[in-house]
Amino acid sequence: MAQNANPPLQPLPASVLLEQELARKNLLCKKGNIRTGCKELDEYVLLGGLERGSVVGVSAEEEEMGMLLGLQTVANTLGRNSMARAMVVTTLPANVLLPKLRMALVRQLCAAPGDGVRNLQGRVGECLERIAIARVFDIDGLWEVLGELEDTASAADTGGPQPDQGATTAQKPGTRAEGGGVSSQDLDHDAEERLSFPEPPTADPVSTGAPAPLPDIILITHASSLLNALFTGRDKQAAHDSMLRLAAHLHHFTRATRLGGPLVMFLNSTTAPAHPDPAAAQDAARPARHPEPTLRSIFSPAPPRQAAHGYLARRSKPSFGMVFAQMLDLHLLCTRVPRTRAGAAAGDGSFAWVVEVLLDEMGMYETGAAGERGWRWRRSSREQRWAAVDVEDGRVVDA
Repeated sequence: MAQNANPPLQPLPASVLLEQELARKNLLCKKGNIRTGCKELDEYVLLGGLERGSVVGVSAEEEEMGMLLGLQTVANTLGRNSMARAMVVTTLPANVLLPKLRMALVRQLCAAPGDGVRNLQGRVGECLERIAIARVFDIDGLWEVLGELEDTASAADTGGPQPDQGATTAQKPGTRAEGGGVSSQDLDHDAEERLSFPEPPTADPVSTGAPAPLPDIILITHASSLLNALFTGRDKQAAHDSMLRLAAHLHHFTRATRLGGPLVMFLNSTTAPAHPDPAAAQDAARPARHPEPTLRSIFSPAPPRQAAHGYLARRSKPSFGMVFAQMLDLHLLCTRVPRTRAGAAAGDGSFAWVVEVLLDEMGMYETGAAGERGWRWRRSSREQRWAAVDVEDGRVVDA
C-alpha cells in the first residue's frame, strides 16, 4: 500500500504557539498602533489606538459620521508616517469618494502640529499617491480584493513582479477599479481655495518588476450594503455560511506575518424603530427580548418615561447584529445623545456623539512590570469604555 503523501499534522505545544503570538505582537508593536486623530478616543477609549493585525467595526447612526471617522483614521495614519499606505474598498464611485478623501487629508494635515498649510498641496498629493481605491459591489468583490493583496504578498516572498497598486486595483468580477477625474470642492476660505489637488495616478499596466507595498490599513465602507446584497441574493443558509468563511479568512488575513498585519476597518450602519410602537405600552409587562450583550449600548435600556426621541436614540443597534459582529475583534458604536437632560426630555436641543466599545475580543496588550521571568504581557479589555466627541470643521474631535 502506498504511503499517504500528506501525513496528518502533528500537534504543536502551547508554549510554541504562545511564543509565536508574542513574536507577532512584538513585531506589530514596533510599527505602532493606528490612531484615529481624536485624542479622547485614542487615549481613553482605545488605550493607545487601534491594534494592527485586527478587524475593527464602526457602526454609526449616520453614514457621514462613520465615513468621517474612517477617513480621518486613514488621513492621520498617512500624515504621521510617510511610509504608510492605505486601501479604501467602497461601493461609492470615485467622484463621490475622492472629494471626501481629499478633505479628510486637508483637515487632518492642517490640524497636525508643524507646517500647517505650508506646502499643503504637495503633502496631500503625496498622501493620495499612497492610497489604493477599489470599488466593489458585493462580498465576492471583497474576496477578489483580499485575494489580490495575498497574491502581492506571495510575489514579495518569491521575488516575482506585480503591478503597482498605488492608485487602483485591477478590475475583477464584482469589483471595478476607480481612478480620479473630479475637481476638488471649495476648501476652507483663502488658503484652501488656492489649492488644486492632483488626481491619484492610474495603475501602470506595465510591471515595475517589484511587488507593490502592502497597506497598513484597509478601510471597507458601507458594510451593510455588501451584507444586504449577500442576503438578498442567496438563500439564508448559504449567506450565513459565506459570512462564516469570510470571518475565518479575515482572522487569518490580518494575522498573517507575510501580509504585514494590516488593520481592517469596516464601516457599518445601525438600525432603530422608525417610530414608537403604539402597542409598546400594552406589552410593557411582557418580558422583553434583549439583544446580545455585545450589541447593546451601555446607555440601553432607556430610562423609564423618557421621551420618544431619546428612547429611539438609545435603541440603535448595529445593522446585521451578530452576523456583522462575528467578523470583528473590536466593535465601536457611534450614537447621538442630547447634551442635557432637558434636551433629552424635550426631544430637541444640541447633541453630541458618543463612541463606545461594544466588543473587544483581543484587548489591548501591554507590557507589565518586570518580574522573575522578565517582561510579561497583560491584556486590558476596553469593553464598555466610551467618550463624547464632536464634529468640528469636518473632523472628529474631543467634545
